[in-house]
Amino acid sequence: MNRHVEDCFADSIDYHKVKRNGEDFELIITKDTDSNTQKKKIKSRPSQPFNLGDYIDWNGQIWLVTLLDTDDKTYHSGYMYLCTILLRYQNSKGELVERWSYAEDYTKYSIGETGNSTIIVGDYQSGITVPSDEEMKKLKSGPRFVIDYDGNYPPDVFRLTNREANLSDANYFN
Repeated sequence: MNRHVEDCFADSIDYHKVKRNGEDFELIITKDTDSNTQKKKIKSRPSQPFNLGDYIDWNGQIWLVTLLDTDDKTYHSGYMYLCTILLRYQNSKGELVERWSYAEDYTKYSIGETGNSTIIVGDYQSGITVPSDEEMKKLKSGPRFVIDYDGNYPPDVFRLTNREANLSDANYFN
């Protein structure tokens, strides 16, 4: 079966040549059933696995592999999300670090403020998903990130508050 999949892989209308972490790669990219255009199902050849945190350059956009199906008897399959934010910050050595990331609105039904007649505070929260590389693993709660449109002054600044380091940690099975 795997030999047949290898032979016919490029015959699908959903077959695409992409870049995976800057290298040539082949994927079958399909729409997700929930009509979310920022999320795509992906499959690769049996001989070409991909990993959580891989960047896929496709259709002039950067996508982040966020889910893997561990059942890889025939295809390697998973999901990728459209990266909408280039997250930038300075590490402890003073170097500029940039990572493409996928953002979600965690306060979809909030107006962005909470409080009473005495005090009102902002309660807007975004979930930012980034690859778990050595640089990103060093981040702890507290750093601030400027996330806004270019040229918008003063820009919105967000603080890292809830680092969910093991949310999708798959290190034990590579």
